[in-house]
Amino acid sequence: MVFLKILMERSRLPVKNFKEQIMSTIHDNPVVIIQGATGCGKTTQIPQYILDEFIQAGRASECNIVVTQVSLLKCVLILCARSP
Repeated sequence: MVFLKILMERSRLPVKNFKEQIMSTIHDNPVVIIQGATGCGKTTQIPQYILDEFIQAGRASECNIVVTQVSLLKCVLILCARSP
């Protein structure tokens, strides 16, 4: 019952409308940066789409996903730039 509720909530997120386009872009490019409104599902659903695809292909153990926030990335870049 809880699983069905989660699936329904996931299907309502705006990023769902772009799933095929996002996955196609990920397949065709070595680096993909995705920008979207807060709450659209980009940091929760896109990694799930990628993991689901690996699971379906029987390659789940090969899947490594890193998600970061722009503000955190800027902070890391600033720290690297300041290092001697």
